[in-house]
Amino acid sequence: MFDSPEQALAELSRVGYFTDQKTATTVYLAGKINKPIMLEGPAGAGKTELAQSVARASGAELLRLQCYQGINEEKAIGHYDKSLQELFVLLKTKAEGAHDWDQIRRDVTSRAFFLAGPLLTAIEKEKRCVLLIDEIDKVPDAAPHEEHAGEQAPGHPECSHTQGRDGTCAQVGRGQDRRRDMPHHS
Repeated sequence: MFDSPEQALAELSRVGYFTDQKTATTVYLAGKINKPIMLEGPAGAGKTELAQSVARASGAELLRLQCYQGINEEKAIGHYDKSLQELFVLLKTKAEGAHDWDQIRRDVTSRAFFLAGPLLTAIEKEKRCVLLIDEIDKVPDAAPHEEHAGEQAPGHPECSHTQGRDGTCAQVGRGQDRRRDMPHHS
């Protein structure tokens, strides 16, 4: 990304982001060790502008995940294109000859039918990119920190958490049933 803190400072200045040596050093080190930069501050403090400037200064693509209350995995990670899957199955079933249902199932659940969200897009990039996750504080913490029988999960007034013997956690609330791996609590 940048070869030195001084180069980071110069390149950020070149694209119109005027900052101090401490910020430029932070940007340089984060790029060098492939770690994120977490910024907090009031609206208008320049958090988004820093990400945009780092992308411009380094020539990297800027990807943005705008968080909001109610955002789900489909918006962040991506989802299958159901209409394309249905069309594919329809065309395959209308084709003459025997149908290999196992192959059709593999085809429609392949990456080719999956529409990537910003997180998956960033992971799949061959070249380095800048992923701006904006307003992350708007997303309530969905993972329970402790299990207490009969208590509601913090921040989830209409949600209950149960953990199965296999280590999966079922989050059930408002008609949802999502499972994810959770560590066993002893």
